[in-house]
Amino acid sequence: MSRKLKVAAIQMDVAPAPVPVRLERAYGLVREAAGQGAELVVLPEVFNTGYAYTNANYENAERFEDGTTVQWMKHTAAELNIHLAGNLLLWDEEGQDIYNTLLLFAPDGRMWRYIKNYPWSWERGYFVPVKNRPQTLVAHTDLGDIGFLICWDIAHAHLWKQYAGKVDLMVISSCPPDVFKAKLRLPSVELGPEDMGSTIQSMHDEAHNLFGKTIEQQCAWLGVPAVSAICNGTFNTPIPKGKGTFLVYVLSSLKLAKYLGEANDLEMTCQMYSACKVMGAGGEVLAAANSRGDEAVITEISLPEQKPHPAARQPKPVVRKPSYLLANFWFPLLTRSLYAGKIKELKRAAPGKTLDV
Repeated sequence: MSRKLKVAAIQMDVAPAPVPVRLERAYGLVREAAGQGAELVVLPEVFNTGYAYTNANYENAERFEDGTTVQWMKHTAAELNIHLAGNLLLWDEEGQDIYNTLLLFAPDGRMWRYIKNYPWSWERGYFVPVKNRPQTLVAHTDLGDIGFLICWDIAHAHLWKQYAGKVDLMVISSCPPDVFKAKLRLPSVELGPEDMGSTIQSMHDEAHNLFGKTIEQQCAWLGVPAVSAICNGTFNTPIPKGKGTFLVYVLSSLKLAKYLGEANDLEMTCQMYSACKVMGAGGEVLAAANSRGDEAVITEISLPEQKPHPAARQPKPVVRKPSYLLANFWFPLLTRSLYAGKIKELKRAAPGKTLDV
């Protein structure tokens, strides 16, 4: 017989705000879920800060030993007697690099740590991928054996494959801007999707392909339920390495070349893709967010009595090749020098010391 487990996926608005403010909002949502019987609560990617491509990412990165968010997660899990998962930027133990990290705390203080394998696009300007990737994690908890993925990781089939036959459920934490439907702002003009040319326009449904179709097909292939927490709302951000970024749009529509000279002041606005949901073992959506703001999606899932082993061939993610080219190669190539330069600057400011910003 299957086991029943009440879970919650938390949706939070993406707009950056001070950490204490966002933790207070998160606490209200987590407490609501726990009050309705949820034993596992999952928070979205960078829930503690919000999401944008700015130097605030370095300033908000925490140390595991005494970080505000880390301590909040540990204490909240204990106080509410839940397993609590959440994502934030953490320095490594040596204080040398920043990683995008998904933590899971049990009520008794046990902790599991999963690090993002694939920084998406411009994110590489603010943190590094896990060392010696690919790396996955199975948390052996009192609730069952749990696997983890963070946002763009879900586009990589080999990561899903490493969980086959090993987990009872998946926990996924994401913050996906719907970039191929974005508006781009330059000093002299605002450009919409209709201005972007045929290549960019052909990719308008990529967010749905990934966070709708792919995540559901891969869960169905694994044969386990999943809790997927996502940030939502309107995404506003400057774009690092604007000229290199804008070149992609120029290649899609040559008429945009006249704006290339001002592209270092490029800014982007788009909606986050709405996909905060809980899925069953067949990939079906059991519950999903109904609003555009903060919300707790609470429902019951069935865990298999024995871990399922996929019988069919693993399906390929429903993601176009240009998405991989841009997100895994071109934009990271542009922005990793920003990260290297900022880390050097921080090390010069505190020579011989563990970095604490």
